[in-house]
Amino acid sequence: MSSVPPDLRNRLERLIRTCAREVDGLLQVERRLFAERLDTEKMLTLDQRPDLQDRIESFAARFGRLQDNLAGKLLPTYFSASGEPPRLMADMLDRAERVGLLRSSDEWLDARRLRNLLVHEYLEDKADLVLHLTRARSAIPLLTDTFESTRAAVARLLQGPTQ
Repeated sequence: MSSVPPDLRNRLERLIRTCAREVDGLLQVERRLFAERLDTEKMLTLDQRPDLQDRIESFAARFGRLQDNLAGKLLPTYFSASGEPPRLMADMLDRAERVGLLRSSDEWLDARRLRNLLVHEYLEDKADLVLHLTRARSAIPLLTDTFESTRAAVARLLQGPTQ
């Protein structure tokens, strides 16, 4: 039996379900957004394409929410349930990399900067918008791999020591 307190167990289980939904939603909107080739020319007509605007906004929101849920909630809760002390974000990401939950904390921080660009700034340069969307798309495996490795670690933690 696991020694994880019930409140942390429930929070971990809820966060796993939330992140799983976010992964699914991000992958779905990625397929819809990139079903057509994105280029600067297409972005110049973005004002006349509310469907494309919606897909871009949905992609940016889901990309950001998945990061927020993973690094802001799931990883800190996992480490807390593992008996580790709270850490600053950069230290927590480094720890996650060291224990194999995260491929690269530097890549994560790059993806975080992309998230901030997409979510918090209106990109007037359409070539930059295409570049940032494409870079964010290439960061999706980092997010999904981190989720899968963390989900497996949480399952092991909640299962407890084997006899």
